[in-house]
Amino acid sequence: MRKLIFVGIMVLAMSGLALAQDFPKYEVFGGYSYLRSNLGNSTSWLGSYYNTDFSSGMLNGHGFEGSFTYNLNRMFGIKGDFSTHFGKVKMDGTDTYSYEYPEDEYYGYTRTYTQKGSADVRQYTYLFGPEFSYRGNKTFRPFAHALFGFTQVDVRKLNVVGTETYEYSDDSTTYIDDRWTTKGSLKINAFAMAFGGGVDINVNDKVSLRLPQIDYIRPTFR
Repeated sequence: MRKLIFVGIMVLAMSGLALAQDFPKYEVFGGYSYLRSNLGNSTSWLGSYYNTDFSSGMLNGHGFEGSFTYNLNRMFGIKGDFSTHFGKVKMDGTDTYSYEYPEDEYYGYTRTYTQKGSADVRQYTYLFGPEFSYRGNKTFRPFAHALFGFTQVDVRKLNVVGTETYEYSDDSTTYIDDRWTTKGSLKINAFAMAFGGGVDINVNDKVSLRLPQIDYIRPTFR
């Protein structure tokens, strides 16, 4: 299943190297970055008997972003962008299904999958692509980019405990059918695309401050 990642980047500072008279030939940026990730993948058991894939949904990650842009002219440049974020994900969830056979002794049968746990998540993103700038105003520079590359999710301290139970409507007893524990770590790589932009406020010909930059990033995790 593909998962959508939403990123909001709040930049503290950006420095530009003004090596040309009318526009900087090179621009270097570094700043704080906030990641809001849609990790929700709650799946019904239908289609796979033990398909119980849960997560708490959103990951609030804090980290850093850096980029380097080589400007070919006043409006167009080639950008390389790197970011890293850290966060914790709770993997709690419940998935229940039931069915009824009125003429069968198992009338009102209900089976419930429950799991609780968490994992530490680190996400690294490496992207490259064109950036378009408007430099018609000396005070600010709006820009937009379309970046392509790959992202890696590094899951550490994974610790999930699950229980499978079942019960019947004519029996108040709940039966524990199975328990399982998942621990360890894993890394997942995927192609990623990012579309977004922001505004730089010029302090002087070499230094700028960046207003919050917003990017929408979509990786192709399965």
